[in-house]
Amino acid sequence: MLIINNLTNFKKHHFAPKLKPEINSLSTQNVSITSSKIPVKITAHTYLVGKRLFKDLIGYNNTLIAPKNSVVTTQTLNLAKQHNLLSELSRSVL
Repeated sequence: MLIINNLTNFKKHHFAPKLKPEINSLSTQNVSITSSKIPVKITAHTYLVGKRLFKDLIGYNNTLIAPKNSVVTTQTLNLAKQHNLLSELSRSVL
């Protein structure tokens, strides 16, 4: 008898018709969007800015990114990043 009661409860629970929400009720809901501040981008190679190079930094197609004894700037960092030479730049500073 216990098994039959469990089966009837199982059938009622799993096969009950599901109600669909009405479209009008969804459109009347108020949704508030809060704006959040975008965090400042952290760059790991900013410690190189202001240091001197002890050798030339040469990129693809033998283009000179930064000559010897020049000071590293943010523009030099961007060029080295474009040429995928950030590790080489970090190894060639004093």
